[in-house]
Amino acid sequence: MASASGRESILMRAAVASAAAVLFFSGALSAAVSPASPESAVELLCRRADDMHLAESPYWHTLGHYRKRLTGGSRSLVDDPDFFLAPNGKNDPHAEVQATIRNLFGPSAEQAAATACRFPARLAWLREQLDPEAAGISVPRCEAFETLLANIDPVSVTLVFPTAYLNSPASLFGHTLLHIRSRSGSALLSNAVNYAASTKETNGLIFAFKGIFGLYPGYYNVTPYSRKIQQYNDIDQRDIWEYELTFTPAEIRRMMAHIYELRGIYSDYYFFTENCSYELLFVLDAARPGLQLVDRVRPWVIPLDTVKQVAKLGLVRHVTYRPSKATCLRDMAQNLSPKAQNQVIALANGDLDPGKSAVWAENEAEAIHVLDTTAEYLQMLRGKKRLDQAAFAPRFFRVLAARSALAHPELSEIDFPRPAQPEKGHGSLRLSLAIGSWNDKGYEDISLRPAYHESLDPDEGYIAGSAIEFMGLTLRRWNTPARLQLERLDIIRIESLSPRDRFIKPTSWKVGFGLEREAMDDDRTMAAFLGVGGGYTWTLPGNGLFYIMAETDLRNDDSSPSWSCGFGGSCGIRQKLGKRWKVKASLRALHYPLGAEHNRFEAVLGQRVTLRPNVALVGEILRRNQWHEWETEASLSLRLYF
Repeated sequence: MASASGRESILMRAAVASAAAVLFFSGALSAAVSPASPESAVELLCRRADDMHLAESPYWHTLGHYRKRLTGGSRSLVDDPDFFLAPNGKNDPHAEVQATIRNLFGPSAEQAAATACRFPARLAWLREQLDPEAAGISVPRCEAFETLLANIDPVSVTLVFPTAYLNSPASLFGHTLLHIRSRSGSALLSNAVNYAASTKETNGLIFAFKGIFGLYPGYYNVTPYSRKIQQYNDIDQRDIWEYELTFTPAEIRRMMAHIYELRGIYSDYYFFTENCSYELLFVLDAARPGLQLVDRVRPWVIPLDTVKQVAKLGLVRHVTYRPSKATCLRDMAQNLSPKAQNQVIALANGDLDPGKSAVWAENEAEAIHVLDTTAEYLQMLRGKKRLDQAAFAPRFFRVLAARSALAHPELSEIDFPRPAQPEKGHGSLRLSLAIGSWNDKGYEDISLRPAYHESLDPDEGYIAGSAIEFMGLTLRRWNTPARLQLERLDIIRIESLSPRDRFIKPTSWKVGFGLEREAMDDDRTMAAFLGVGGGYTWTLPGNGLFYIMAETDLRNDDSSPSWSCGFGGSCGIRQKLGKRWKVKASLRALHYPLGAEHNRFEAVLGQRVTLRPNVALVGEILRRNQWHEWETEASLSLRLYF
């Protein structure tokens, strides 16, 4: 039995142990319920972001404009260092997401507020993913963005497609921009979001060269939509197609937040890749997570392909067509007699008094049509700067006054014909498979053209008389002896056959640069060529065109000397025969007095039958004389469009 002192010792040790246990558990409990420091809470969010692999999320890559590299990893297409918070954020999405979390939810309230106003789209997404409030972290708010959004009050988003404008290298393939329509006010009083190269260059060739090689910075900008309408519709004479998108209010808010992030931020502009159409895809992807339009397009991006992709995914709610001033004028003038057309010109020139319609018009209805056409003609002249404001204003108001005196507003309501919608046309990528004969020698061709349209392609959805092709490659396999060789490479080929009439008198032109085989001494040698031409085009009955051009051609081949420069001309027709059939015929004659002197003559006859919207059958016959050698070639090709 233990002694009394022993029992006291045991009781004392038990009491000490109990007290220690109480202190331990109370300390642990205190640690469990006490709030973490701001630094530890942010690190918790950073670890959570790693566990959720947010840096690899497609939506984070959308917000950062990241694209996968062939060598591994990702790289942002944004080149402005101000767009990144991490020193290596351009090439490291993980570093950028970690830096964004620390800046938004760190201990510095001032830094958090500044970052929230710099990246409201990042803030909204990270808040959804990480739920920082649950960790006891207050979420910053950007009052400037909220005020701007409330002032704009966006209700809908429209993808706008001004069609191609062949007289500007910057607009050869058309353009795309976004129209943000406000709840209050008309559509024209709303804003447009546009991405374009920042340049004051007026020389088209220099712009094209620098644009191809990414020598311009590109910026997103917001401008009044009415100004863009005036630029494209009135000045450049380009029809406009508007595709209202199915975005919800929440999606529009996300899109606006990302646009806000991109203000004042530049990316290198590339004419065929990182262009006006491609960069807008990031903005659309930011609106709807999972849309991933950027991943659906080809390495080269054409505005029309963007429109096709948006329509294919069912994102279009409604389509609106805005004909240009030139289109409206042509449609109005074609219903007037030659005498009435002369009256329009006289009224526009100020040589006829619009108020005396009883004198120069046969009846009131004719006077109304003439005055309406004159008003349209005067506006086009002013838009093209062929008439200054001092001359335009008094003539225009006299015409309007005379027209209002005649009343009958219903006679001014013209139902302009609506052409086929651009997205319903053939695909811009073309694969051709052909069989043929050259001077009785058989061959098979395979051709690939990345973009975009030429004269014997189906016309629906494209501009009649236009042809734009780049990097068209043709490989030919000869049957005897069997061999495969490069037949042709069209680096760029453009043809603009713009018809002239009493009111609009454009100049038609063409340019081509590339490589082609030509007959020389019973052989076919490769020649580099650069050809340009200019002339006039007129319409023919039944949707046809007739053109005549002066041309010059510079080429380098195996002749002696190795170069030659020729001058001459060409003429031809393009004629549609119904909806599926089209024919072309052309003659071309050149004399080369400089370098290796010789002559060149060729006659071409071709026809196309459309089998399906993206399938056509084309037959061509060519008769040519060059280097005193005659050659005859016939081919039949199946063209597939994608």
